[in-house]
Amino acid sequence: MKKEKDTDGCLLELTVLARTSD
Repeated sequence: MKKEKDTDGCLLELTVLARTSD
Protein backbone atom coordinates (compact mmCIF):
# COMPACT_ATOMS: atom_id res chain seq x y z
CA MET A 1 0.00 0.00 0.00
CA LYS A 2 1.12 3.56 -0.63
CA LYS A 3 1.36 6.27 2.01
CA GLU A 4 -1.24 8.24 0.04
CA LYS A 5 -4.04 6.32 1.73
CA ASP A 6 -2.21 5.93 5.05
CA THR A 7 -4.85 7.90 6.92
CA ASP A 8 -7.72 6.10 5.20
CA GLY A 9 -6.11 2.75 5.90
CA CYS A 10 -5.54 3.66 9.53
CA LEU A 11 -9.14 4.78 9.94
CA LEU A 12 -10.36 1.62 8.27
CA GLU A 13 -8.20 -0.55 10.51
CA LEU A 14 -9.40 1.32 13.59
CA THR A 15 -13.01 0.84 12.54
CA VAL A 16 -12.50 -2.87 11.97
CA LEU A 17 -10.65 -3.22 15.27
CA ALA A 18 -13.36 -1.31 17.10
CA ARG A 19 -16.06 -3.52 15.59
CA THR A 20 -14.08 -6.67 16.38
CA SER A 21 -13.32 -5.54 19.93
CA ASP A 22 -16.93 -4.53 20.44
